[in-house]
Amino acid sequence: ELEKCSTVYGFAFVDCAALRFWVGSISDDASCAALGALLMQVSPKEVVYESKGLSREAQKALRKYTLTGSTAIQLSPVPQEIGDTNASGVRNMIESNRYFRGSSESWTSAVDGLTDCDIALSALGELINHLSRLKLEDVLKNGDIYPYQVYRGCLRIDGQTMVNLEIFNNSYDGGHLGTLYKYLDNCVSPTGKRLLRNWICHPLKDIGSINKRLDVVEEFMANSEIMQITGQYLQKLPDLERLLGRMKSSVQSSASVLPALLGKKVLKQRVKAFGQIVKGFRSGIDLLLALQKEVNMTRLL
Repeated sequence: ELEKCSTVYGFAFVDCAALRFWVGSISDDASCAALGALLMQVSPKEVVYESKGLSREAQKALRKYTLTGSTAIQLSPVPQEIGDTNASGVRNMIESNRYFRGSSESWTSAVDGLTDCDIALSALGELINHLSRLKLEDVLKNGDIYPYQVYRGCLRIDGQTMVNLEIFNNSYDGGHLGTLYKYLDNCVSPTGKRLLRNWICHPLKDIGSINKRLDVVEEFMANSEIMQITGQYLQKLPDLERLLGRMKSSVQSSASVLPALLGKKVLKQRVKAFGQIVKGFRSGIDLLLALQKEVNMTRLL
């Protein structure tokens, strides 16, 4: 827990391509260190916030961290009077519109266990209203939702530390050149790049987990042939996470009521995406079969 907490922030964010939502809350002080960590971890393209709901320090932090990259993040203030974003109103809105049908469990399981659940729900309500204004109903109806913790079982690195250490962006032009991320990034797939960023933002502190990861790295380093084979298979893999989200949205969307010509185009897109997914899973299975031939790798995996 942060000491001398003075402010609680509710937040929610979405990956529209993958149809995934996250919701949570953070306790922060006047330095807005936790808020900065959240922004650096998520690296959003747009930040929607209540124009009268944030302190001057918080708004200053938003402007600061949205300018750290090579491309400025869009800030979109929303008047408080737009939409019903109290906790009970948000629950009713989700239930009545049947949002988050893509969730493997009830959407309430993602929020009911949160600290400061009501304020997190209010943030989720603002996000829902924003997506509704953008006519992204399919994202809301087919999305899956998860709880998010800024410091979940990991070493704490606040936003200012990430900026000072130039972990993701350099201080010259905001690009990746010369940063820790650029140095470590030898990933050959989009999924791997996202996972690496997540690992850097959440450094392990459990000794068992650290040793397990090091064991896998050591095994790859000792067997260059396996490392080469793995890299070759991973290069063939499409971005399955994005493709699955696109496929789910397409299948469960209201495309059936579209005009004939547009419906035919949507059908072709579905078939193409499905073919890419099948091909990707085949490559993944082939990779696992290749690794299973190595006794040590099978043990570690």
